[in-house]
Amino acid sequence: MQERTAVLEVRQGACEGLRQVARAVREGREGWDTVELVFADPERLAGWIASLGADVRVVGPPDAREAVIARLKGALA
Repeated sequence: MQERTAVLEVRQGACEGLRQVARAVREGREGWDTVELVFADPERLAGWIASLGADVRVVGPPDAREAVIARLKGALA
């Protein structure tokens, strides 16, 4: 699988492990930072991101965002 970059919004002061492996972290506004994370498999990424709960939002790419949404909806069912 080809490596790609996911863009995430991460709540300030949260998800230190994610921040440590990120390609870039930029301070954001309103309590959120922007994080760039290299990934290859959207499903594997979704498992990790979904486990972080409300402290992370996936901005893109769309398939990574949809994989996280599907994982979270599955947890609710």
